[in-house]
Amino acid sequence: MLILPGLGNAAADYAPLKELLRAEGLAVEVADVARVDWLRNAAGVVDPNYWRGTLKPRPTVDWYLRKVEAASTRLKVLLTG
Repeated sequence: MLILPGLGNAAADYAPLKELLRAEGLAVEVADVARVDWLRNAAGVVDPNYWRGTLKPRPTVDWYLRKVEAASTRLKVLLTG
């Protein structure tokens, strides 16, 4: 199971859930997101497309996608040994 922290949340917020699920025998990983990481999204406000409502998610959220990919890789290792 891959847990993706939502906007403004950190991986640490999901630690109790992660442990609960692991205790049930599930393979669990949480994307390693810190609360401060979300400040990277603020870079989008300097793009005129943000104000037009036409800003594309990339590259603004690429940092998040990299963290999701890393967590997914860790989960694959857990599942395949």
